[in-house]
Amino acid sequence: MSEFKRMRMQMVELIYPRLDQLYRYDPTFKRDDGGRGKSVAATAAEQGASWSCGLNLDEKRGKLLYKKCEEHFKACKPDDKFGGVWGYKEINGDDLRLVFTAKRNAKNAKGKENEAPGMDVDEAGNALPDRAIKSGSKGDVYFAMYPAFNPSADGGKGAEGISLYLSNLVVWDPQYGSNDFEDVDETPAASSAPKPSNEYDEEIPF
Repeated sequence: MSEFKRMRMQMVELIYPRLDQLYRYDPTFKRDDGGRGKSVAATAAEQGASWSCGLNLDEKRGKLLYKKCEEHFKACKPDDKFGGVWGYKEINGDDLRLVFTAKRNAKNAKGKENEAPGMDVDEAGNALPDRAIKSGSKGDVYFAMYPAFNPSADGGKGAEGISLYLSNLVVWDPQYGSNDFEDVDETPAASSAPKPSNEYDEEIPF
């Protein structure tokens, strides 16, 4: 069985999209609110540089995706403890939102630079002219879930869990503008992984 389970989710609201160029998390950046930490533009040579995008899901779809991640982990590593889904967080507001961050590192494990995730405007494969979309954009997201070790988990002891590798997107409803959500903490970087194909094995239904 392949450790890479390819997934598609349709009409997902995107949050914290960092797709127009590479970004890295800078914990020393001083924000206007007095806090520290923000995603800043980066080059491929900088540690932690990646493209990333959050999937902002309702409770039902989010719990289903989390369950799929846990099931895939147990199928791949039946003797290991499941430490969680890396890049997952819950946002409480008028209703509970579950956010999963899919990433693609600037370089693979051998140091070779990766291509940016594909961003199309339709299923025909026509490229989105402006990749600098903002939170609130909607589209279909293709990604792969795979087991990965996170050294910062469990209080710095490290743990095995699931990472989401961003393959490509079809952005049906792109949103642009100067306002967007700010990152206030670091999303653990997905370990370097080979690029899965744009095909998918399974889909999370509406």
